[in-house]
Amino acid sequence: AEEIKGLLLQEEATKATAAEIKDDKEEETNKGAEEIKGLLLQEEATKETNKGAEDIKALLLQEEETKATAAVIKDDKEASQHPPHEEETNKGAEEIKGLLLQEEATKATAAEIKDDKEEETNKGAEEIKGLLLQEEATK
Repeated sequence: AEEIKGLLLQEEATKATAAEIKDDKEEETNKGAEEIKGLLLQEEATKETNKGAEDIKALLLQEEETKATAAVIKDDKEASQHPPHEEETNKGAEEIKGLLLQEEATKATAAEIKDDKEEETNKGAEEIKGLLLQEEATK
């Protein structure tokens, strides 16, 4: 009877150890899944940031082209050997004014895109934080 009792106690201890090992493995699996989820979210945020940077870069290049065009128009007007007619001068001034307005619009658009991207990044960080808190609460 003592041997049977001992074997039953040993069996219970074995079951308890197996359950602990199973719980540890599930915890490790969940932790790994969370790490992967975090990395995927981070990758997505990086893609959005890179896209925003490319948009801003394109707008800055456009701004530089606008400045160069305005400089060429100005140089062309100054380089003409005969005094320009009043109509030509007005036309050139209007072109330069239009290019300067376009440049200002480009700067404003670049600032808006930058603000939008910062807002998206902050929103993404808040969502990730919320998911992590929800996960902690679920555990």
